Amino acid sequence: MTESSRTGALPKEGPVEGGSERARNGAKRAAPRFSRLTPAARRQEILEAARRCLARDGVGGFTVAEIASEAGISNGLIGHYFPTKDALLVATYQAEADRLLASTRAALDGREEDADWRLKALIGSAFCPEIFNEETVATWLALWGQVRTNAALREAHKAIYVTYRRGFARAIGRSADARRLALDTAALASDISALIDGLWLEWGLDPELFDAEAAMTACRRLLAAHGIDLK
Repeated sequence: MTESSRTGALPKEGPVEGGSERARNGAKRAAPRFSRLTPAARRQEILEAARRCLARDGVGGFTVAEIASEAGISNGLIGHYFPTKDALLVATYQAEADRLLASTRAALDGREEDADWRLKALIGSAFCPEIFNEETVATWLALWGQVRTNAALREAHKAIYVTYRRGFARAIGRSADARRLALDTAALASDISALIDGLWLEWGLDPELFDAEAAMTACRRLLAAHGIDLK
């Protein structure tokens, strides 16, 4: 067993932009690209490659070699930005969460005073085409599968979902107040968050089971059962 496998550190090999010995000797993997990127752009490139590997091959494809090949860089360069595989996994999770948050913010841009419109928009942001597609859902299914056994990922997951549920609770509270309803908004936000996750899981396993509109209808039906009928 190598030192890197014992410690969990990603292997560092070869010059930063020079590629591995295998690449120089004509191995099947694509040769690293000799491009100059800013550190932020290079880090983003690695995260996007990691996401594509997860979506295509699941956690089995989440290896330094596969991600480096997908990004067209050397294995050692990944280690320069992410010292361990867990660090890269958590960063990939956070990047995907940021994409969802950006979609939500865009959907809520406008009509601040209309509580029901904002609640519908919040639901819709989870099922818009930019987010609710096979690649994104497959990525999340792979990430969720690691949450239970990966402590670092579990902590990131908890923090992200606390923020997500609070946003739903505020939106539900505004619609409930407009109807003079006394609801446990935190509990209902947890319910609808779980429903959305379940719909993503089912659709990820069988995309022909239902479409985005049917998924949003299921969410609205849950709210209607508590007195919030979103017309």
